[in-house]
Amino acid sequence: MVMPAPRLSIAVLPFENLSGDPAQDYFGDAVVENLTTDLSVNIPALVVITGGSALTDRNQRIDPKRIGQELNVRYLLLGSVLRSADQLRINARLVEAENGEQLWADRFDGSAADLLKLQDQVTSRISSSLQFTLPIAWMRKTQMTTTTLLSM
Repeated sequence: MVMPAPRLSIAVLPFENLSGDPAQDYFGDAVVENLTTDLSVNIPALVVITGGSALTDRNQRIDPKRIGQELNVRYLLLGSVLRSADQLRINARLVEAENGEQLWADRFDGSAADLLKLQDQVTSRISSSLQFTLPIAWMRKTQMTTTTLLSM
């Protein structure tokens, strides 16, 4: 039996490009890079594994438990980017690696006319949301584990 990661930790995985155009991968990659930086800075207790080391192809089906075990992280940040003409839609979700439970999700729509502005807005909103969501999820999980152990 593999034990869950013993710390507050997350892997920011490459965002899936739903546009079908490999030339559009750059936007998702930039969002992942910015999120990795923002999360590391804004949540000092959080161990952040970068998307580049996330051992997965962006278009491959994600097995949260396997990836969580391979990277020894408790949480995964997954996402997708869809571009249609000059509009972008970004979806992001936080899942618990151990069981695949979705803990948080959000969708962002914007114009591709100013990609840097949109990228900053998206990463800021995700980072701000996770500043509150991750510690609460961690505390609940830790309390649940302690309560379970004490009741044995």
